Amino acid sequence: MRGRRWSGVPGRIRVAVGATVVVFAYGTMAHLFQLATGGTDPYPGLPVWLTVYFVSLTVLDPLAAALLAARRAAGLVLGSAATPPRTGTPTTCSIRRRE
Repeated sequence: MRGRRWSGVPGRIRVAVGATVVVFAYGTMAHLFQLATGGTDPYPGLPVWLTVYFVSLTVLDPLAAALLAARRAAGLVLGSAATPPRTGTPTTCSIRRRE
């Protein structure tokens, strides 16, 4: 997270975004592993809608990580939308425009 895009951003924000990117990358790897080892039913015993949600995270997690690393507000929106509200992670955020 270096370069002009991140210049002037406080260190604590950089650390928070970096940690979030790592979490999304870990989630991506977990879903890829589940798909690789799960065969035709990667999440046995789960309802179809939940299986579709988890499989979709295989694409949405790395996209959110990339957008966050690129300092795009869409990464906040996507990451918040892809995170269930009961996981203990924040699902809302405020975005201040740079002037």
